[in-house]
Amino acid sequence: MRNTSHRVLFLARELSGYFLSCLEFALSENADLHIQIIYWPVNSEAPFELSMEKDRLHFIPVERMDDDAFSLFISNWQPSLWIVSGWADDRYMRWVKKFKHCPKIVAFDTQWRNSLIYQIGAKWLYVKSIRFFKGAWVPGQRQAMLAQKFGFTPERIKKGYYVADENVFRNLHSIHSDRGLLKIIFVNRIVPEKGFPDAIIALGEHITQNHLSWKITVVGTGPQLGACPALDCIDYLGFVQPQELPAILKQHHLYVLASSYEPWGVSVHEAANCGLPLILSSAVGAADAFLEDGVNGFSFVSGDFLSMIQAIERIHRLSQREYNDFSHRSHELSKQINHKMWSNQLIEWLKMTEKCVG
Repeated sequence: MRNTSHRVLFLARELSGYFLSCLEFALSENADLHIQIIYWPVNSEAPFELSMEKDRLHFIPVERMDDDAFSLFISNWQPSLWIVSGWADDRYMRWVKKFKHCPKIVAFDTQWRNSLIYQIGAKWLYVKSIRFFKGAWVPGQRQAMLAQKFGFTPERIKKGYYVADENVFRNLHSIHSDRGLLKIIFVNRIVPEKGFPDAIIALGEHITQNHLSWKITVVGTGPQLGACPALDCIDYLGFVQPQELPAILKQHHLYVLASSYEPWGVSVHEAANCGLPLILSSAVGAADAFLEDGVNGFSFVSGDFLSMIQAIERIHRLSQREYNDFSHRSHELSKQINHKMWSNQLIEWLKMTEKCVG
């Protein structure tokens, strides 16, 4: 008898707790759903502690899967749908092209940039890779624009692929009543594309030179940590597990992400859920969903750290009522992307595609 269960294969890059929480929610909502994930090792700069094998959810390290083993796996399991993280992995794309008749969705977070290089690159990638996919699942609007340049019609583009873990960041909204000491938090890898060390140097100097009662917390690690200033006003916590982050976020008044390159930024979603006003650079893709300029925070031009500092000062000058309004709006905006939506979209993809027969 033919197996009528929905079998989804993810060809993933780095795993994360927030991604696994989406899978677990989808499994809880759909009893006939089965998922297998082929994945690369966890990033050493973000060593998430992941709860792995579960009923109807199985994991295969990519190093265990050569071409012959993958062919046998596809023949035996016959997934209904593949969801492939990007087009940059040569091994994954080799498998995509070999099994060209299997329904596949590409998931990516690359933003569209209106330049000649991107226009030429979009056409080249379509010929090389994108034409093998039936749709694109992306985080937000900037990625959806690139998907359209690839030739996907709007009905074959879905947004909301990245979702903060609702099991960790649920009902955490709290409004701060004492902002005499302004507490600012950065949550990201300490690498140049996240604005380090320049953003933290500029802000640290501003605080010390003006004798401000501001404190900075940096959550994360990376190769630029040694270049960051050792100042009394800055506390470096290193990497923390996601379940520990909500309590830390709630101790702060303001979240800052100063990236020069930030396709999305799940930590923005997490901070908004906690009701923090947001200061985001123009490079941050998640700003499209979670930042309303002048309503729950401010945007600044990427690399303009004077503008970043001025935006922080604007938050500090808010009255308590205005600050509470900013906080409430952040929390409300965080609700628009959620596990339920993600699970529904996965089922919609399954309905749009035919069962893979290998």
